[in-house]
Amino acid sequence: PPPFLALSLSRRSPSLGSLAPPSLSPLIIMLAFSFGFAALGVVASSSLSPMSSSAFGNSTTDVTACMSSTPYVEVTCSPVTYPGWPYTAENCAYNCPTIGTVNVTVADPSPTKVATWIINATMTLPRLRRFASSDPQGLLQIQRIIAVSTMYQSGRIFPLHGKVCENMDGDRYIAYRFTDGVTTTCPQGEPHCFCRINSLSRGPLCDYRADFGLEDQAACRARVGYGQGATSGWLNECLANHINAWPQAFNEHYAASIYGMLNDIGATTSTPASTIISALYRDQGFDAHNVKQFCGN
Repeated sequence: PPPFLALSLSRRSPSLGSLAPPSLSPLIIMLAFSFGFAALGVVASSSLSPMSSSAFGNSTTDVTACMSSTPYVEVTCSPVTYPGWPYTAENCAYNCPTIGTVNVTVADPSPTKVATWIINATMTLPRLRRFASSDPQGLLQIQRIIAVSTMYQSGRIFPLHGKVCENMDGDRYIAYRFTDGVTTTCPQGEPHCFCRINSLSRGPLCDYRADFGLEDQAACRARVGYGQGATSGWLNECLANHINAWPQAFNEHYAASIYGMLNDIGATTSTPASTIISALYRDQGFDAHNVKQFCGN
């Protein structure tokens, strides 16, 4: 990640010891009535209704703590409108080392909003939802890993238009141009052209939608331009999902991304939380120490 994320590594979240295990039945019932998920536990974002993040209890606070640092592009910002984005955006100017001042228009979600998306996504995936009653601390750690992965991937930045400065190899800064949440200079092939804020690629999205009966995989891949660079279909999907998720407690791209993570590590509905946690650390390239740095104790 860029070394100038300006993270507060001394930050501390509320004690995990004070986290009361969530009550599974009321939560599942609330999710079912709010989201109407099918037997497999997931639905299209267009059918979801807003829900207060307070429904998730103390774990929302603990996951929020992992993403509380201000996005590094938010230095000198002013509210603006952006074509196709129905909410207020921010146009920000900031310094990119070795390059100078760059500008980007962003629609950065709050830490609480992202935490709610993450928690909700895990609760709509059967391989993780089961831990709400059997291993709530394990589920919380998985949610925190996903939050930290978001910070490494994007710093919680959703660029509507402009340049995002990144230092990918430790000594060379590049100001990548973004439109509608996607790097427009990305190459052909997969996985490339990641959609912010969780760097989702088209493969996992279409796998998720196909596996849960939301869309035929071939149709999905054709719609988003699988393997074809920064297509208009993929930019439209990235921005439309962000628009749909903004007032909601559910973000389909988070569910698809986590679903892809679980597939990558071979997790099943019988895999213990501890095994999933260890595998996610290996897959994401960080460990428990990094999670503590971002999230606190």
